[in-house]
Amino acid sequence: MKMMNVITRKAALAIVSVFAIGSVAQAADQWVLNLNGGKVDFHAIGKPKMLKIHGKGGSPKGAFAVNDGKVTGKAIFDLNSLDTGIDMRNSHMKEKYLETNKHPNATFEITDIKLPNPMPAGDFEKDVPFRGKLTVKGVPQVISGTAKLSKAGSTMKGQVEFSTTVKGFQIDIPSFAGITMADEVQVQVEFEGPLKKGGQSLAKK
Repeated sequence: MKMMNVITRKAALAIVSVFAIGSVAQAADQWVLNLNGGKVDFHAIGKPKMLKIHGKGGSPKGAFAVNDGKVTGKAIFDLNSLDTGIDMRNSHMKEKYLETNKHPNATFEITDIKLPNPMPAGDFEKDVPFRGKLTVKGVPQVISGTAKLSKAGSTMKGQVEFSTTVKGFQIDIPSFAGITMADEVQVQVEFEGPLKKGGQSLAKK
């Protein structure tokens, strides 16, 4: 009888533990951000004429999950959308250096960023340091910078700025019409999309 009481108490404790764990899981602050707008800009310096080169591209696509302030996810950017304002230079950049016929997309995977936990119910603006992995032509490069985030209603907008290098992706320094581009490139990315609590990711797996 005493043994049965011990078993019964242990079973009851196990049941209570399962419900407690379930309650904690349900209480987690979970959000999903699906990107559906924005743009990419890059700036570089040409040598020897010190000509400024400005390129722009389309919106990054992808999704990020936010669980208790921790962010995971990936964004994809179409390299063929880049435009430097000169058609011949665009072709030269994409065909010779980026080889977009083989590697049409660049990807960015977040590795470290912390958002408010729990996420504010109302609107907010916040500057958050981030760290991630940018991959071009299959070669990853670690980047870091500051993300300027703003939430208005159910929409999250962001702007990130960082510097990267051409050689870091094992790409030869671009040269066109007697102008050689500097190795360092400044990149600015703007993005936006719906931020939904406990939402489903629309990104392709």
